[in-house]
Amino acid sequence: MSAKKKGKLSKAERDRIKNEEEEKRQKEEEQARLIAEQEEAERAEKERKVQEEHERLESKWDRYMRCDGSPDPSVPQEINTYISLWREMNDVEINDVLSQCALAFCLIDELEFLLNETPSSELNEEDVLQYKETILTLQSLIHSKHNKATEEILKHSSALADIETG
Repeated sequence: MSAKKKGKLSKAERDRIKNEEEEKRQKEEEQARLIAEQEEAERAEKERKVQEEHERLESKWDRYMRCDGSPDPSVPQEINTYISLWREMNDVEINDVLSQCALAFCLIDELEFLLNETPSSELNEEDVLQYKETILTLQSLIHSKHNKATEEILKHSSALADIETG
């Protein structure tokens, strides 16, 4: 009987050891899976950063290659000169105003792209404030130019009206 007990104990012992090994194997598999997921997440993040950097550089290159005479909104001297000159212009011809406003909207889009896509580590607080202030100034100037052009149209509306159609 002692042999039977000893055999049963060893079988119970074997089952316990087998269960412990199975648990250990499952824990190792889980750890390996978590490590693989973490490595994949790090790789994806690194790839995303590389892609963002590539897009920023491509945007800068596109701006350089445009050569259209429009100011670079990220250069304070250029954008301030543009704003000052545009503010002093008294042209109220609606087509000219609309084309200037279209350019201003493009400059605003560029600044918003810079604010949204440039990592905060690469933009200092002074630049962020400058870009936001420039956006507000351009928006205000667009509004002002639209108002002046509309006022001019309304001043001359009776002269521009077709007498036959009213």
